[in-house]
Amino acid sequence: ALIYQRDDNTCQYCGSQKRLTIDHVVPKSRGGQDTWENMVVACSSCNTKKGNTLLEQTGMKLKRTPRPMENKIILKLYKSNVSEWKSYIY
Repeated sequence: ALIYQRDDNTCQYCGSQKRLTIDHVVPKSRGGQDTWENMVVACSSCNTKKGNTLLEQTGMKLKRTPRPMENKIILKLYKSNVSEWKSYIY
C-alpha cells in the first residue's frame, strides 16, 4: 500500500493508472531486494514487458528514482499495532 501511495498510484514507466502492480526494478531472480529503492508501481503491461530483465536491457526508463517514503510518521503508523490508527494511513 505504501509503494502505491509514494508513486501516486501511477505506473512509473508509462504513467498509466490502470491495472497496477508492483515491479522490482532489479528482479528478485537477479538479486533484487524488497526495498524502497527497488520497488515501483507498474501497470501490468509495463511489468510484463520488463519481465525478468534489467532496465538497461529493455530501453524502459523510470519517471522518477524510487526513494523511501518522505513521511516517516505514516510508516510508523503503518507498522503500529494500534487498530484505531490504521484508518489514518489509507
